[in-house]
Amino acid sequence: LLLVLDTVRGDAMSFLGYPRPTTPHMAALATRGALFQHAFAAAPWTLPSHASMFTGRGAAELSADWRTPLDGRFPTLAEFLDREGYCTAGFVGNLIYTSRRQGLDRGFQHYEDYPVSLGQFALGTAFGRWFTSRRTVRRLLGVSNVLDRKTAGTIDQEFLRWHASVGNCPYFAFLNYFDAHEPRMAPPAPPIRFTRASGLGPYHYGAYDVSQRGLYSLDSAQVAVIRDLYDENIAYLDAMVQRVVDTLAARGDLDHTVVVVTSDHGEQFGEHGLQDHGNSLYLPLLRVPLLILGPGIPPNTTCGDWVSLRDLTATLAEFAAGSNQTPFPGRSLASCWHRPEAATAPDTLVASVTGGFSSNRREPIRLGNLDAILAYPYHYIRNGDGSEELYQVVTDPAEDLNLAGDPATA
Repeated sequence: LLLVLDTVRGDAMSFLGYPRPTTPHMAALATRGALFQHAFAAAPWTLPSHASMFTGRGAAELSADWRTPLDGRFPTLAEFLDREGYCTAGFVGNLIYTSRRQGLDRGFQHYEDYPVSLGQFALGTAFGRWFTSRRTVRRLLGVSNVLDRKTAGTIDQEFLRWHASVGNCPYFAFLNYFDAHEPRMAPPAPPIRFTRASGLGPYHYGAYDVSQRGLYSLDSAQVAVIRDLYDENIAYLDAMVQRVVDTLAARGDLDHTVVVVTSDHGEQFGEHGLQDHGNSLYLPLLRVPLLILGPGIPPNTTCGDWVSLRDLTATLAEFAAGSNQTPFPGRSLASCWHRPEAATAPDTLVASVTGGFSSNRREPIRLGNLDAILAYPYHYIRNGDGSEELYQVVTDPAEDLNLAGDPATA
C-alpha cells in the first residue's frame, strides 16, 4: 500500500521535528516500522517524482515532463506486480499530473481518477481548464476549490470500497492525496488547530491572487496564513492515513500488508525568496517524509542514511517477489533493517528538473535545466546558466552559505 501525500515537505511532519503537532497518528505508525530521517525526491514536482517512484529511474532518464506523459520505455512497479499475480489499483486526487492522461496508470487494473461530473466535462478541454481556473469565474459559480478536486476522505472511500472486493487476491494499491497542494483550503474535517487568521474565506489564495505574480506579492502575514492552512491539511491527511490503517486492521489485513507513507515533493514558503514548487532544487522541495511498516520490519527502526524515493521501486518489488531479482535498478531500502552494516556507506543521490517552464525572474528554473547531487553532508546544485551552489546542509540546513568556489570544498 503506497500512500503519497502530494506536496508535503519532510520538515512539516511532527515526527521529523516540526514543532506543531501535525502528524501524531503517523508518529505512532513510525514506531511500528522504519522511519527514514533523510529521504529525498528525485524531482521537485509531481509527475517526474511519481514516475521515478514507479520505475526506479532518475527523473532525467524519463519522458515525464511538463507537457509529456510517462512513456512505456521502462517497466513500472504496477506492471511487475500485475505479472506477479497481484490485483493492482490506483486512487488519485491530483487530477492534473497523476491522471491516466499522464501515463501513471500503466499496469493498474483499476484506476480511479476523473469523476463523472459537469465539472470534469468542463476540464476536458484546454479552454475549459483555462476558464474554470479563473478566480472571478469560481466566485460567480460559488466554487472556492478547483473543480472536481477529490479530498483524502473521498480517496479513502474509493480505496476501501475496492479493497473490500479483492478477497484473497494479493494487492498493490497506490493512493495520491492532494489536500496539501494549493489552492489552500480549510480541510473538511474540524477541528481547526493552526489557523491564526480568519475572515478571508476558505479559499485563501482566492483572497489574494492565484497567479504566480500575485503569489510573490504576498506579505509575510499572508504567507503565514497559507502556511497555517498547509499545516491544517497535513493534520487532516494524518487522520485520513490513520483511517485507512485502522480499517485494514479491523479487516484483519494490516499484519500482512507493507504500508509506505511518503510524499512526491515539498513546498516553499519564502525560502530563498521562493514560493510554490517545481521551480528549484532546494531542500524544502526535495526532503520528504518516508515511513515503511509491514511484515519483517522491526518496530522502532530509524534509518539515518540519505535515501532516494527512486529506491522504493526495488524495495517493494523485493517484498513482492521474495528476492532481489527484479527488473528495477537501485537498491532495496530493506538493508536499513536487514543489514544495517551495509547501509552505512551513504549513497550519492540525484535530483533534476527541466527548465524553461517559468519566466519569473525569481525562479531558478527560468534559466534552464537544474541538476542536484546530494552526497552526505553536501548538497550541490548546477543551475541552467552554469552557475553552481554547494551547501553543507548538516550545519547549514537553511542553505544560506554557498560554498561553491571555496578552496576548502574543492
